[in-house]
Amino acid sequence: LSTLAVNETTDPATALRLHEAAARAQPDNPTLRFNFGNALLRQNRDLERAAAEFAAAVRLTPRFTTAHMDLGTALSRLGRDDAALAAYRKAVEVGPDDPAAHYNLGNFLEKRDPAEAERAYQTAIDLDPAYTAAHNQLGLLWKRQGRPDRAIAALRRAVELEPKDPRYRTNLGNAYTAAGRFADAAAAYARAAADGPKYADAPYNWGVLLDKQKKPK
Repeated sequence: LSTLAVNETTDPATALRLHEAAARAQPDNPTLRFNFGNALLRQNRDLERAAAEFAAAVRLTPRFTTAHMDLGTALSRLGRDDAALAAYRKAVEVGPDDPAAHYNLGNFLEKRDPAEAERAYQTAIDLDPAYTAAHNQLGLLWKRQGRPDRAIAALRRAVELEPKDPRYRTNLGNAYTAAGRFADAAAAYARAAADGPKYADAPYNWGVLLDKQKKPK
């Protein structure tokens, strides 16, 4: 497995062949079937095969929560939304204490059912209060819904948890902008730009904010 891990970075094609060979050698091993599917998913290769491998893994181990989640991801990329939703719901059913299962369900449901997505994110946070991505996504959801105070609170928590990640601070800046708190937004963008000099969104949004402030009312 250590060889596979090295090859995944240096030679993904070889890693994929090794994962496939292992899965074929032990087709009744759910971990090897999952690993092959996961390698395909990470490389965005043959998603039909990836879905089949995840489906095999959950047939062999029905309570394999992560395999249900990744099956949902593969099916979603294939455009099979109803089947993807069923897989995400199954992940929650078999892994009710897994915050990632609730997070992935929420992420999938944001456009379909924002209210259920909100509940799923909140459950993920209840299970793991330090789940940065869940705080971030919940904040973005609330921002889109025109609930700036809640959005800012959630996004500030994401920043508190991972203060050096410019994405979260930029999202906070966007929420401040939406709330008309331009000075706070500028400060958030400036810090994000300093922490992530290669992250283009922070300086771009900062520039947009400055242009907006310069325009006559």
